[in-house]
Amino acid sequence: MAARRAAKRALGLFAVLFLLAACQGDGGTNAVDDGPPTETCGFAGAYPGVPCPDPDTTTLPTGIMPQLPVPRTAPGWEGYQPVALPTPAPESCTVSYAAGDALPRTLVLAEGEVVCLTGMATAARTVQLDARACSAAAPCWIVGRGTGGLSSSASPAITVVGQHVIFDGLQLNVVRSGVDLLPGSAYVTVRHSTIVGDGSDGGGAGIDITGAAAAEIRYVMIYGNRFDRIGPSDGGPLGGEAHQVRPSWYARYVWIVDNVFGSSDGDAVQAGNSKTPDQRRNEGLNAVKSPHYVWIAGNRQEGVSENFVDLKNSYHVVVSSNVVAVPVRETVIILSQDGEGFWTGYHWAIANRLVGGGGECIGVRGNESNFYGTFYDYNAVIANVAYDCRGLLSFQSGNSAGVGPETYVLYNTFVSRIEPPYTTRAPVYKAQNRQEKRVEFIGNIFYGNFNPIGGSGGDSLIAANGYRIETFVARDNLYYQVDGVEFPFLSGIDAGTLEVSGNLHADPRFVDEAGRNFALAQGSPARNATDLGSSAFDLFQRFYGLDLRAPLGLDGIHNIGAAQ
Repeated sequence: MAARRAAKRALGLFAVLFLLAACQGDGGTNAVDDGPPTETCGFAGAYPGVPCPDPDTTTLPTGIMPQLPVPRTAPGWEGYQPVALPTPAPESCTVSYAAGDALPRTLVLAEGEVVCLTGMATAARTVQLDARACSAAAPCWIVGRGTGGLSSSASPAITVVGQHVIFDGLQLNVVRSGVDLLPGSAYVTVRHSTIVGDGSDGGGAGIDITGAAAAEIRYVMIYGNRFDRIGPSDGGPLGGEAHQVRPSWYARYVWIVDNVFGSSDGDAVQAGNSKTPDQRRNEGLNAVKSPHYVWIAGNRQEGVSENFVDLKNSYHVVVSSNVVAVPVRETVIILSQDGEGFWTGYHWAIANRLVGGGGECIGVRGNESNFYGTFYDYNAVIANVAYDCRGLLSFQSGNSAGVGPETYVLYNTFVSRIEPPYTTRAPVYKAQNRQEKRVEFIGNIFYGNFNPIGGSGGDSLIAANGYRIETFVARDNLYYQVDGVEFPFLSGIDAGTLEVSGNLHADPRFVDEAGRNFALAQGSPARNATDLGSSAFDLFQRFYGLDLRAPLGLDGIHNIGAAQ
């Protein structure tokens, strides 16, 4: 027992020293694909707009709701480096479970406890993990050694209550639900682990983050994991979808970084939740209930899911530098979905590479019946490459107040299917019944074969369908029909102020369009063709303390499109 206490004290001291040293880094941001990271948080890449969990910064906002925490003053936040902390050495294990061992139903962790799984343990009932004694100075660990982990027939396999617990290197074979974080938990990290479902129908999530009104869940890091077979990949019964990661009610400050998502029933990431009976009792007016500050960065989608990201009622969500390599069943990124929940605010899709989908590459879905009241959603689509989707962008119907929402589509490369069947929807379809304060299309490339005539998207490359906009800006965009047909660029724009200039119908001259290399060849008319900025960059910096322009190469004379 004395040796065990000494080992735990040594581990706690080492953790403190490591954390203090780690905090001395500059927390800087690299350019996209610019070599090893410089961030002290240990991200495998630097993603525009995604901050490290840095306790010394004052730039993270307190949030649109005044009761949200300020990071540097939140208890236990000091020195939090959940990605960079080294895995405890084998001799640090305080308790071990070998292959075939049954885990107890309740695991109460002492401060600094290190639970090691050296083989595949088993559980027939949910393992209830109590981490309330763990601390920043001596975090608790659940560590998989080699192929160690847990095979569970319970759903969820594990529940967590407490703080400063790190799941590291585990193999979790579960039914549909892997790890559920319970209300009041904080500083929970799941890293370098594999969570595999059995492909069965029903609800749940690989990792579910659901707090309560008096017990928010704060500071969650989901890093470098692999998820697969969370529900059937061909879709389960209506209302019974299983998602891979779900920050839901009362989640605050969640990083979902460098994970690989395989097939699932529902979404790779769903932030927020759908319609509930509570909302019919004015719950739709309770913005505090929604998740706030979710960063989804550097992930890779390699399997079939309903959507890659589905953002419902949520605030301040950044989707940055993700790669979707396999077409999903529906829309790749639903940036805002006011038709399934109360109003949402400030969603950002930045520097992603998206392919295919049964719906749009990026879509915003509104609540046409206005059941949940007036909404103000602010959506920005910046520096993405999206191709071979059924539709490229869609901003669908919804009754909004005249002072909002706002839409920014800046420096993207959108490529439709080059070969038949071509889409019969306009590349950008902004449907009826929306009212917006400001819409900007600046510096984008629209390329491929479009056939909007006779389809639902109007008869131009951007069809607004007559809905009301205070200010509409379309400047320095390049558009090109591969078949040589020149459709009108804009139609149906009902704007109090209309700014249209510098738009060009010309071949952007990609390096290898057949090989999906959309870099600009020498002599491309899109090279060094603009220096326009946008108020969206200033808005982002004001909210999150980060300037997107330099890492995206948009801080001087630059290219049209996403290739900077």
